Amino acid sequence: AALYGAKERGKNRVFLFGENRRSYRRISAALNGRYCVVAAEYHPLKTLNLGEAGILFTVEQKLPVGSLIDINLDIPGSNRSIVTSGRVIRVEDKGDGVFEAAIRIIEIGARDQIRLASYLRKQGSCVEAAPSQGAPKPAAEKTRRRTRRRG
Repeated sequence: AALYGAKERGKNRVFLFGENRRSYRRISAALNGRYCVVAAEYHPLKTLNLGEAGILFTVEQKLPVGSLIDINLDIPGSNRSIVTSGRVIRVEDKGDGVFEAAIRIIEIGARDQIRLASYLRKQGSCVEAAPSQGAPKPAAEKTRRRTRRRG
């Protein structure tokens, strides 16, 4: 199917196999947070879903696609926000002054990345299937697969 899809799109065209283009799975989560278009003031946001590589959220102003924004996410049960930066990759007008925006995370500190991954694991309500083939696998998953082959 992938071969025919690639040929259909023309010579030297790449065709992704499967519907899921994300590298990491996402969970449904409604976190409060704030965003800031780089070097401006912060505005409230509400996440719809998030993963280690991106966040989908609602805001009350249209963000320019391609813009860089800083985001602070409030994690329940924690007194410290997760701080990250991302590039706006999609914005959709939902009506009544509400916009749905998607960002690809481009910068996150090591500690915040660990805290985000931990939060995602604890939530456990996966929105999408397992990561796509090109995504790095967690170390524990790699170990389990090796054990099965040997045993």
